[in-house]
Amino acid sequence: MEFITNGLTAEEFIKQRNGFYQPGIDSSELSENITDEEDPDDTIEIPTIQPVKRSARRHINAAMPLLTIAALICTAVGFLLYGSFFGTLPQENVDAYLRLRVEGGFFANASASFFGALAWAAVPFFTGFCAVGHPVTLLTLPIKGIGIGMAAAYFINGFGANGAAAIAILLAPSAALGTLITAYQCKISLSASSRLFSYITGRYNDARPSVYYGQYISRSVFCAFCCLGVGIIDALISVLCGGMFVIE
Repeated sequence: MEFITNGLTAEEFIKQRNGFYQPGIDSSELSENITDEEDPDDTIEIPTIQPVKRSARRHINAAMPLLTIAALICTAVGFLLYGSFFGTLPQENVDAYLRLRVEGGFFANASASFFGALAWAAVPFFTGFCAVGHPVTLLTLPIKGIGIGMAAAYFINGFGANGAAAIAILLAPSAALGTLITAYQCKISLSASSRLFSYITGRYNDARPSVYYGQYISRSVFCAFCCLGVGIIDALISVLCGGMFVIE
């Protein structure tokens, strides 16, 4: 050190540096304190992995309303372009659907509506286990909306005013509830896919998949119970209002 090489005492060295000398401090202890002191310019910052940003979470939280709006837009597109761009629905399939809704009874309608809603929710459920499953998840609701619009156009073109009543009673309730359930499933699926992708790439210090996939599965089971509720509601509507329609 400088005060050693120049032959200065510890007291003289500190006075030259405008410091204060404290009696009783040995010069060897002072030299150790000085040599052990680190230069702040020589410190090396170790990069740390940051948690998932709040902005990304806000984008995922906004997915449900945005996907619902996309489904509504695609429903209008399917309705307006029915018979031209999208073609037409097979008449035998629509007749079988109407016969089931009017004459099928409670349990047949409940099971058919339940499995129909569950099938749409199952698609984003499985893509949630894929780190790059976002494209399929994002396309689920638009495709569902186009199908709803085509079905509504078929009823209007084939039955006129009676078709509008069939849409309002037989189609709209299950379509609206099923869309909301699928939108929620898509939202949690996007969240699970994003967290899995972040974990695999090491971009964020997120929890292991075994931690958040338990919550993902429990929420998906909740969606399945909601699909069961849609089936029950659909069946009640069919039983109570099915007599308003006559199939020739």
